[in-house]
Amino acid sequence: MSSKRYCGTCGLMIQKFRAWDAHLRKMVFQDETLSAGKMLERYSVVMQYTGVKDLNNQPIYEGDVCKVVEDYEKGTEIQTGVIGFKGGAFCFQDFALYEFPGDGTICEIEIIGNKFENPELIE
Repeated sequence: MSSKRYCGTCGLMIQKFRAWDAHLRKMVFQDETLSAGKMLERYSVVMQYTGVKDLNNQPIYEGDVCKVVEDYEKGTEIQTGVIGFKGGAFCFQDFALYEFPGDGTICEIEIIGNKFENPELIE
């Protein structure tokens, strides 16, 4: 599987997927032997890569629970939320990954788990 984020020929984002295997209780990732189409046939929950990596260079997928640190003139705010897909964009809580709330500067985004393997992080 290619580690490139964008296709060198057409410039479009390379789509990568993962799925939650409820029977084995683990994530299954798309690779040369498991296509996106097969994942959709086999699993009820399939999640797409957002095209964004966290501060540890890990790809962020739908369903990931992330911690975001945002700096403001008056201080720092730390938020935790689940990455989703709404209105045609990947979102952290209700805000697109490219339009976080407030007028702060995003300092870091870090994956701390996912909503399937770590449901306690979003309770």
